[in-house]
Amino acid sequence: MRTICILLLILCTMQLPAQQRVWTTKQANEWYSKQPWLVGCNFIPSSAINELEMWQPETFDLQTIDKELGWAAGIGMNLARVFLHYIPWQADPQGMKERIKEYLLVSE
Repeated sequence: MRTICILLLILCTMQLPAQQRVWTTKQANEWYSKQPWLVGCNFIPSSAINELEMWQPETFDLQTIDKELGWAAGIGMNLARVFLHYIPWQADPQGMKERIKEYLLVSE
């Protein structure tokens, strides 16, 4: 699960020259054939009632997130989708970035 989250973060922030951004169909199929089957869920920790509460600094619960993502990995899940709420971002963009970074590190 961590690998996929980190891979997505890296891919989203990479700056490649324009000619390297487009794969041929063969390159894409070769890459895809090496990927594991994606098994996952929409994730929100049991300590949060919604995605807003998940990301607010007062209720961000990394210990529960770590425990529950561990349970998910234990039953074979390798993907967890989370929703990013705009209110914590508007209130504190830098703090939200830090919480996202902590989530990605714990989900490794």
